[in-house]
Amino acid sequence: MVSRWGAALVGDVERDYHEARRWTMGKTVRVNAEISEDLNASLQRLADEHGWSKDVLIEQALQAFVRTEEQFAAAVQDGITAWQAGDTVEHSDVIADFERRYGRAQ
Repeated sequence: MVSRWGAALVGDVERDYHEARRWTMGKTVRVNAEISEDLNASLQRLADEHGWSKDVLIEQALQAFVRTEEQFAAAVQDGITAWQAGDTVEHSDVIADFERRYGRAQ
């Protein structure tokens, strides 16, 4: 349960979030997706706890997912580029370095 003051503050936060999003993101689009009832219930619980809409939570989750996937893809590409340039280390050297630092596996 949230007090009237808390509800007003939360409403202000969400309104400010959406206003800031309009300025930083430009136009938005609506995306429809089918999700499980359990996930929907979890999203609604989180939205209620934070006083945000499910839209806000979904956008934040998607931003985090996309950012992580892009970082992973960039790291893989960096590895491929290094490999193609011959910038590699022998597996036995990696194992030896690891054992020097952390000891032998039990």
